[in-house]
Amino acid sequence: MSTTKKTDIVKRTRLDYLASQFENLRMSNDESITSFSSKLRSIVNEAIVLGKSYKDKKKVKKLIRSLLEKFLSYNTKHFLKAE
Repeated sequence: MSTTKKTDIVKRTRLDYLASQFENLRMSNDESITSFSSKLRSIVNEAIVLGKSYKDKKKVKKLIRSLLEKFLSYNTKHFLKAE
């Protein structure tokens, strides 16, 4: 197997892992919005380096859906239930 194929396999595996991290990322009860958004940004930035980009809409939805109840306004809760 060539080095290029091995590199592609490692890259694909890493991208799969990052996608899993993105989907499973949840805010912990004692976590700040800044800390959580930093984790999310780190995953997205690493994916970008490997050639995968996330649409802004997907990133925003992930952030809003992952926020703890105490951070959500009435309008945001209503919007999320409508989807």
